Amino acid sequence: MAFRIEDWLPMMPVEGPPLPRNLGLYWPWYELTEIQLTAGENDVTYTGESKKAGIAMQSLAGYLESAYYYDGLAGIWKQVVYDTMLEPDMQLVITVSKDCVWKF
Repeated sequence: MAFRIEDWLPMMPVEGPPLPRNLGLYWPWYELTEIQLTAGENDVTYTGESKKAGIAMQSLAGYLESAYYYDGLAGIWKQVVYDTMLEPDMQLVITVSKDCVWKF
């Protein structure tokens, strides 16, 4: 199991206490958004706050096979990488290995 420094960064102030992100401790009033995904390809609309894909997709670890977003300026689908900024209402195609819930 590889350790990444990003997992040990503190939570964003609006999300939770300044503890490592990998603990998953959120403020009681912070509402996580979630989307049910089925095994295979899923067309979804991201409804969370603007954040890097590597952070927003943590709950998909072990299930995520691929993710793509539509770049309207270039007119093509691009692969989502760790530093891709997910924006509200962004259209994504996410492929997972089994049924799971994406919490972001």
